[in-house]
This record gives sequence, structure tokens and C-alpha cells, in this order.
Amino acid sequence: MADKSSAGLVTCVTCGKQYTVCRKCEQHKGTWQSWRMTACNMQCYEISNAIHDYYIGIITATEARDILLAQNYESLESTTENTAKWIAKIILDAEAANKAAKKTAKAALIDNTK
Repeated sequence: MADKSSAGLVTCVTCGKQYTVCRKCEQHKGTWQSWRMTACNMQCYEISNAIHDYYIGIITATEARDILLAQNYESLESTTENTAKWIAKIILDAEAANKAAKKTAKAALIDNTK
């Protein structure tokens, strides 16, 4: 790790923690070439990616929820307001999708018994 004099202070987009990044990472500031410019650790990075991918429609709410669970999102000491909002939305949307899928499966089962 670089010493404090050659490091820059940034804020994690997921948990809000401030942390230092080395000058090499700072050279990539404003680009997506360095995950350390947006997240303080790999857990926060994976969580922010799941939120982003759900937001832009690359993955479903169920897929995003599964990623959040795999990353043990509940273990985070804190989250930013925006992260908390999106996690709650993903969980609710995944629950709604699960209920809809069960309802569809039940209707198909009833139709097959006729």
C-alpha cells in the first residue's frame, strides 16, 4: 500500500467509507479501469455491480438478489442511502417476481389437471 503522502482519499459508493488509493489508481480516476476508485473492497464492488446491472436491465431482480446474498450484503457495517434504497428495491422486486412465478406455476398446474 502506498504511504499517505502518495495516496488520494476517495469514498466508497456502496458503504460510504473513505479510504486511500495509490497514485496509480488515481491516474484512472473518472474511468472504469480501476475498481478501487469506486469501492473500498471486493464485497462493496460486487454489490455495487449487482445494483448497477439490475438498474440498467442486464440482470433480473432475482439474479441481483442472489448476488447480494452471495456477497453477504447484510454483513456491511453501513451503506450509503442510495445503496440501501436499491438493495431494498431489489429484495422487494425479487419477492414479487417469486410470487408471480409461483402463481403462474400454480395456474399451469391447475390447467394441466383439467
